[in-house]
Amino acid sequence: MAVQKILNYLLHKTRKFKRVSISIEILEKKMQKPSESANRLSEMIKKAMDDGEISSLEYDRIMMVADEDGHIDSQERRLLSELQDMISNGTIRRVG
Repeated sequence: MAVQKILNYLLHKTRKFKRVSISIEILEKKMQKPSESANRLSEMIKKAMDDGEISSLEYDRIMMVADEDGHIDSQERRLLSELQDMISNGTIRRVG
């Protein structure tokens, strides 16, 4: 009886370990290096921060870069959110 309990315990732990291992693999894939478009977005947003303003044309270009591959990944979403926050709080002014 004790052996069966130990085997059940080990089986439970093994299953739990496999779930954790799979979760780690998923997280590692999500933490890949930034996409090329995310890097370009970052540079465009840094320019707007340095200037303290962003034109409608620059804003539209940023949106086009974010959507050029048909998918806005988590890094791009974060950058766009930060840009919107800076526009909302006045750190970056929208012009023309």
